[in-house]
Amino acid sequence: MSKQNQPKKPAPAVAERKSTTTSSNTASREKAARVKIPLLFGKSEFKWILIGVGLEFLGMILMLGGAMPNADTWDPSLIYSPLRITVAPLLMVAGLVVVALGIFHKPKVEEIAEVIE
Repeated sequence: MSKQNQPKKPAPAVAERKSTTTSSNTASREKAARVKIPLLFGKSEFKWILIGVGLEFLGMILMLGGAMPNADTWDPSLIYSPLRITVAPLLMVAGLVVVALGIFHKPKVEEIAEVIE
């Protein structure tokens, strides 16, 4: 007989084993879905982190400024404007400080209790 004509042997033990593992996995997933894990950050911390990221983004946009009105001329007042040189970097540093404060801020006890219940 050639290998193609040989009948294949069924493997019932393997099939039974798979069905028991899938049922135990399903039970563990259902149990994990019921357990509420307290989050590391509360709503107020996420709010401050998003405000800081917004400040950083605004600082980057202000640093971009705009294009020269004419490609043949050089206008140093546009490149070295106080908005690009002073205000935008200060906004980016302020954004980093706000993000750091949002990360290190201690969540309120009430916010943690809401997540646990």
